[in-house]
Amino acid sequence: MKTPIYLLLPAGVEINTNEEDLVLIPRKNLYGLKDAGRTWKEHLSEGFEKLGFKQCNSDQCVWRKEGA
Repeated sequence: MKTPIYLLLPAGVEINTNEEDLVLIPRKNLYGLKDAGRTWKEHLSEGFEKLGFKQCNSDQCVWRKEGA
């Protein structure tokens, strides 16, 4: 995630600590956030590249594997 995100604790969740203003910081991007689509594309692109696919220059949605 490029932008830091802070979430309030859900109602009913109790944590044994003396601090009152606790927040959650997600480790992964959450569905519905602005960066979610970009994060998914980056993850998918890394996987395709590891498998030997190359992205088409004229259409970014097309991947090809030469010699296949």
